[in-house]
Formats: sequence, structure tokens, C-alpha cells
Amino acid sequence: MHCEGKQKGKVSLIDKGITKVIEINNPPFSVTCTPVDARGRSGNLTYSYSGANPVSQCQNQTREIALYENETLEFRAVPDSTGYDGNRYQSWAVSPTGERLLNDAFSIGCGVITLSSTKFTPSGDNGLVVKDSNGNNLYVVAVSECNYKVSCNEDCPLGQIKCTHNKYPGYCCIPCKSTADKINNLARGIS
Repeated sequence: MHCEGKQKGKVSLIDKGITKVIEINNPPFSVTCTPVDARGRSGNLTYSYSGANPVSQCQNQTREIALYENETLEFRAVPDSTGYDGNRYQSWAVSPTGERLLNDAFSIGCGVITLSSTKFTPSGDNGLVVKDSNGNNLYVVAVSECNYKVSCNEDCPLGQIKCTHNKYPGYCCIPCKSTADKINNLARGIS
């Protein structure tokens, strides 16, 4: 747990060159991070569909499947003489990184599948996750890399030093080691 006995905490993260700051006003808290790729967060897609065949088992059906946020559910025809319209329909997940077969014979007797609604629900453990002391999610941020630092109250993260600054919040944090290296290099140059 971070920032036990402190007034507040802060998680600073850099993702794709953009700095984001999360402020937590009721520490302690925990932080976990699992990077999210181009497919997005994992979760479940609930979808409703109907088939071309008018029989009741092909109409207004609802299913749920494990999918990624940026994947699209597609149905593709494959010739099959036992199918309602001479095809069976495969279900595929298509994303910016490729595609994957979900079900080789999703529909044989229903014919062409038409989606009527979809709803994606993330699993909640993707990206950077900040939880309170009871394990409840405070923040979930999709990140492609886990590059973050935690600080408490108005302190800087471990390995950094606080310097006054004329912009909000009135201070900045700079890395001790690289700053010390620069000062030592300057000192060697003066000698």
C-alpha cells in the first residue's frame, strides 16, 4: 500500500509521451499495471443477433464472449451444403493487430447473422489500476506501457528532488541521479 498515514497521494504516469497525473485524496492505495496493446482492454462483449432463418431459435438471441475492446465481431460465410442458405457462418474477432477465429461453426441453421446490439464490459484489471485499501477500483487507465511513479503529500517520488517552479503546483520534481551526473560533469569541465 502506498502513502499510509499521509494526507494524499499522486500517481504520475507517462504513456505514449503524454504525462497524466492521478491524485488520490484518501490514501492508502495500491497500484498495479498490466500494459494494454492495440487490441485494447480485455473484457466481455454481450451481443444480440438474429439470423435470416425465421425460426425462433434464430431470432433475438443474446450471447456473451470474451473479447478485447478494440476488436470487432464479424460473421463470415463458408460454403456448407448443410447450412440454411448453403453456408455455415464463422465468428471472428478483428482488430488493428490482426484477426482470430472464435467459432468455426457459429451458425449453420440460421443463415446470415445480423447484430442488433453490442455492449463491451472491461474486466477492470487492464492498464494501470489504482485501488483503495478495501480493494475497490478508484482509477483504471488504459496504458501501453507501465511507466509510473508514486508520491505522497507534496513530496516527490523516490529518487527525485523537489525544486520550486513558477508554474502550478509551484514545484517540480527532477531526477537526483541524472541531475547529479550533470553537476559532476560540469564540475569536471571547470577544473
